[in-house]
Order: sequence, then C-alpha cells, then structure tokens
Amino acid sequence: MRPSAIGPARRSVGMILKTAPMLTLLTSAVAQVPRPSLEVIQASIPQLLYQRTLPAPNRSPNLGASQSGNAGLTLSSDGARLAAYVLDGLQIMTWSPDGTYKRAIPRYTSFGLDAYVLKFIAGHHLLITSPAAETNDPEAWRKIEDIAFSVMDPETGKVLHNVPGPNPGHRANENVAVDMTVSPDEHFVAVIFRGFTRGRVAVFSTDDWHQVSALDLHNGDKGDDLDPLAIAFSPDNRTLAIAHGLFGRIKLYEVGSWKLVRTITTFPEAPPPADVLLVDAISFSPDGSMVAVASHGGGSWWKLDDHVVAEGTGVLRRFFPADPLRVFRVEDGERVAALGSFPGGLGSSSQLTWLAKGDCVAFLDGVGDIRLWKPFAPGYSAVVARMGSNSRTILASKDSSRLFANSPDGVAIFDIIQAHSGIAQ
Repeated sequence: MRPSAIGPARRSVGMILKTAPMLTLLTSAVAQVPRPSLEVIQASIPQLLYQRTLPAPNRSPNLGASQSGNAGLTLSSDGARLAAYVLDGLQIMTWSPDGTYKRAIPRYTSFGLDAYVLKFIAGHHLLITSPAAETNDPEAWRKIEDIAFSVMDPETGKVLHNVPGPNPGHRANENVAVDMTVSPDEHFVAVIFRGFTRGRVAVFSTDDWHQVSALDLHNGDKGDDLDPLAIAFSPDNRTLAIAHGLFGRIKLYEVGSWKLVRTITTFPEAPPPADVLLVDAISFSPDGSMVAVASHGGGSWWKLDDHVVAEGTGVLRRFFPADPLRVFRVEDGERVAALGSFPGGLGSSSQLTWLAKGDCVAFLDGVGDIRLWKPFAPGYSAVVARMGSNSRTILASKDSSRLFANSPDGVAIFDIIQAHSGIAQ
C-alpha cells in the first residue's frame, strides 16, 4: 500500500488505531484544543514528496499467511545502503536508495524474533546484527546463546565476528543487546542489554570488538533499578546519552572517560497515581547542542467511549504528559521547547530524528503519522505523511534531502521539499 503524503492544500484524513500506548487522562483538559489551521502550520514546514517503495517480503515463514512486515530499518553513514529485518528476523534485506541494488541474506538463529539491533559501520561494508550463527543447525544456534551481537559482511552474509555478552555460558536473555548506537567516528558501539542482565550498558571498540567500558547507571536515586530505555551518541562525538530512571531522566556520559557529567530530568512533574513516566526516544540536534526526548505516552487523542477513533470524530482529549516531546540544551539541561496536540507514544529512538539544518524535528506519532516540527519557532507540528501503526522507523539522509520510513511492504522513500518552494532540500 502506497503511503499517503500530505501537501499544504490537503486537509487531514483520519486514521483508526487498533492499539495505543497506555494513556492517563488529564481530567481538566477535554474537548477542543485550539490550534492554527493546517495551512498556517504547513506554511513554514517542509513537505514530503513520495518517490518509491523498496519492496520487501511481508510474510511470516512460520505462521502461514501471517504478515511479518520489516523492522530495524537502518541507513549506512555513506548513504549507499539501507537494511531491515524481514521474515520475522530470519532474513536481512539490503537496498540502494535508488532501487538498483537489492540483496537478501539469511540470519541463522532458532528464534528470529530476537532481532533487536541492526547498524552499518565502515560505510556500508560491515553490518552489525543481533546474534547470528555461522550455519543453520541446532549446534550452531547453541553457540550463539551467550552472544550480544554479531558482525556480518552484508554482501555475502558471512558472520565475521560474534561478540560475547556480559555473562558467558548463560542464556541469551542475560547477554543479548536490545538497543545500540554507533559513535559518529565509528570507533565505539554502545549497547543496552536485556533486562535480565546486570550492568545494563556497555561500550565496545570496533577495532577488535573488546569491551572498553561497562557503565554504572546506579547512583542511589529512586528508580535506578528501572531498565534503560534509549541510548544515543551526540553528533559531535562528545556525549553518550542514556534514558534511565524516573521522571524521564537522561544521563549524559563523556565519551572516552565514560564518566557521568550531567543528568537532565526531562519530565519533572509528578505523574497521576499508578502512572510511571519514562522516556523511550532520544535524538541529538546535528551540532550536538540540543537533545530531543519523547515519552512513552501522553499527548492529544481523539476518543469516543474510551476508544481511539479517527481524527475529527469523538472528543479530542489530552493525556499525561500533555506535551510528550521536549527539547533541552545539553550544556545546562535547560528546557527550550515542548510540543503537545498530537498522539504521543514514541516507542523508540528510531521514531525521532532531526533534519540537517537543526531547525526541524521529524517523528512518527502514536498512530503512525510522520510529523515535522520546528521547535525554535512558535507553532504546532504538521502531518506530512500517513504511514500507519505498523511503521516504527524514520530516517533522514545526511543532507536531509530524503526521508525513509518502513511500511509493511517495504521502505518508503520521500524527497523533503522546502515549504512552498517546490525545491527539494
């Protein structure tokens, strides 16, 4: 199905969401939330022009006619390759953005749904994956149970390295990496391990794949026993940010020394009873001076009889936190912008990115709409494409001339067009 791009003159089209993040209603805020017209919002915000979809198989190899979609979409630093998991994580597709190159490589494992991490390094010549066996047999599968991640040749699918987790000889859920970020100079890979693992974050050198640091996230504060949920290197290669703790705490570590230099409490307000506010998404601005964060729920949702309904029907209600997307200055932790009036619930950092000029944030909201927002100019976000609730990743090219988003049938590619100019950025 072709995604729906939305131009300046097109009115919003509603979408029904079958599932949504846990929401806590702000009882004092109901009915209409005032906002400018769609045309006013979009007048200063870039638009998307749909170009093509890179096809991918959309089926489950073990569940008959069930759909698998794709996951883990990633873009190489040289812009030459895209990659994503397909067939429930048992295969990896790689493409060139222009569609002239396409390759499928197997990922041998007894359980494909443990496909958590996928990153290119060395341009597009190496691919970091979740644990992959060298051969497709039970004995080979057993050998990767204590592996954190693997390194492959994306051309041949050959496993070049299997990097051990922190608990050799133990089960996969005590060793596997579930989130990953690569430093801009590609010297380091930082990972979050599965929740059953002590010492939840580690840093590895890409020179020989040895562990250079295990970060201690515990400083005695309440909530330190919670799992880290997001991780990101800053583009200036100076800072590693980890979302960890109550009230949306972001812990900033100095790259190299790996010492904690600052903690930013991004959602200091007390949540409603029985609710816990956590940050699931982090993205640094291109110069590394700002960090955008998003909570796991909140925002504004169209509701009818306690069900999420199509936009423009039912009642528009605000949930805690009302402004689930916020921007902070890294230097002093000062909040500089916040956004509400959209369905919150960004589930990972793959749903949040800055464009190259540093004045615009792109994100996938809780119903799978791609939105653009200028945090340093007054106004709301604008819906620029509707991908659907199965879309979980958006990526921008290094020059922000293109935007990539996964969809059930492949990878949708858009040109980013300057507002009202008709010229690609």
